[in-house]
Amino acid sequence: GYTGALVFDAALLLDWGFERECDAVLAVLAPRAQQIARLTSTRGWTADEAERRLAAARSDDRFRALADHVLMNDGSEELAVDSATRWLAAQLAARTPERA
Repeated sequence: GYTGALVFDAALLLDWGFERECDAVLAVLAPRAQQIARLTSTRGWTADEAERRLAAARSDDRFRALADHVLMNDGSEELAVDSATRWLAAQLAARTPERA
C-alpha cells in the first residue's frame, strides 16, 4: 500500500469533523497582528473587517487544543513550509518501519 502522505490545507477541517480520518493534525497559527496585516494586504479588507472575521472564527486556543502539533507562522511562507515539511518527515519516519 501507499506509505506516503496526503496533506490537506483546510482551515475548516475541524468544523467538518474530517480530523477523525487523519493520522495527525498540524495547526498553523500566526500572531493576531500578523493575521490582520496579511488579511488586509492579500484580501483588501479593512483592519476592522479582518478583526470581525477573525473574531467569528475558531480561536487559536481551540486550534491548539485540537491539534497534534502547532506551527507558529510568524515568519515567511518559505520558513513555514520548511517547518511543516520537517515535521511531516519526522512523523512519517516514526511511523514507517525500517526496510532491510
